[in-house]
Amino acid sequence: MNAVSLLTSLLWLITLLCGVGAMVALGRALRLWSGGVRREGRVVAHVEESEGSRVIGVVEYVVAGIPYRVQMNMTAAPSRLPLGTPKSVLYMPNEPAKSRVVTGLDLFVSTIALGIAAAVMGAIAGGLTYLGAFG
Repeated sequence: MNAVSLLTSLLWLITLLCGVGAMVALGRALRLWSGGVRREGRVVAHVEESEGSRVIGVVEYVVAGIPYRVQMNMTAAPSRLPLGTPKSVLYMPNEPAKSRVVTGLDLFVSTIALGIAAAVMGAIAGGLTYLGAFG
């Protein structure tokens, strides 16, 4: 087996794993979306990572008198999402500590990212397979 064949096989394996990962992430997101409990929370903190390269919002919500916190990625500056801003949170019944903030496509980001990775790797692997078969 030459280096190109080995690389092609590796890319097909990565494509398969990304595709499976995307399907698992989609299943989890759809299960949470359809069967999850929605609770209203509020932004209580902003956490800056790596000297301001990324800002994470902290949302607090209360279930049965117990406060829980969940982090959310922020694409906007903290001034556009001030403390006290209401945010919806989804969690599965009986698992309030495992939650996700509901913001647009946030539930499906993993699915989209893994799907794109699978498509790119599949295109490269397909190209290498084509070149190997006809080159």
